[in-house]
Amino acid sequence: MGFEALAEKIYKPTKSLHRMLSQSGNPTVSNIALIFAVIKRELKIKRHTQIVMA
Repeated sequence: MGFEALAEKIYKPTKSLHRMLSQSGNPTVSNIALIFAVIKRELKIKRHTQIVMA
């Protein structure tokens, strides 16, 4: 997925995405969470959590 498609899916301008992910960028936790959510959805990753009593 390219920057244009990712930017569209997180409702951010492409230039903003480039800036936040650049070496001098400083993305917020909410923006990083949005990016990871899109990537997870695109790759069809499912997470399973199980609690095991010690």
